[in-house]
Amino acid sequence: MTFYYHFRDIYDLVEWIYRSEVEKAITGDGLPESWEERFRRFFAYAQENKKFIMSTYASVQKEYLLKFMYTYIVKIISHILDEASDGITVAPEKRKFITDFYTYAFEGIIFSWVRDGMEQDPEELIQMLGIIIMRGNGEASLLRILETENGS
Repeated sequence: MTFYYHFRDIYDLVEWIYRSEVEKAITGDGLPESWEERFRRFFAYAQENKKFIMSTYASVQKEYLLKFMYTYIVKIISHILDEASDGITVAPEKRKFITDFYTYAFEGIIFSWVRDGMEQDPEELIQMLGIIIMRGNGEASLLRILETENGS
């Protein structure tokens, strides 16, 4: 009965774990500055808790993992775009679109990694994400949006 004093059901418990325990484990004393280090922390947590992550991914509770990942990645992408947008102002809905685009790209790569059993070296993933998605692309995306807004 003690369980039901704190949680409605097992799904409520899983959501609580992702909202509090997982985020706390990843952020520690605060988020590191680099997006690479933020993802290193996530990958390290996932590998240390592989059974929990894989069980969540394979169950009807997958939505809690998806929700957590989206929230976590959005923070990272927003931070990157903040750094890249010095002097670049675009409409909030267009900025959200760019943020979502990069968030879903990262999320897709991470879920493929989980689905495939977390076998690929996280450093390789981080390196490839940096090459393909991140290096200058945030700023370039914002500039292209700004150009289209200005009729260029």
